[in-house]
Amino acid sequence: AMYHWSKENGYRYLVTIVEKRYYILLKRSRFPFEQVGDFLPLGEGVLSGIVMLDWKNVDVVVKEKRPEFYDWLVNLQAPYHRQSQLRALY
Repeated sequence: AMYHWSKENGYRYLVTIVEKRYYILLKRSRFPFEQVGDFLPLGEGVLSGIVMLDWKNVDVVVKEKRPEFYDWLVNLQAPYHRQSQLRALY
């Protein structure tokens, strides 16, 4: 959903805060997330940090390294997506 929303609305980058363990999992899955700063302990000592994803890199890297997933991603259909935008549910 984030891929399609970002593309439709002209956003090239996704910036988020993730737990370090999740970041490692994303990198192993070949998502081209880049660490922006150091991972620091938050809350109960969980290491968290800011990461960034360039959707243009997804179109290149994921398409090359995981073509079957990329095909699924770009062709993902959200039947209620347009309707929810028209009704301003979010």
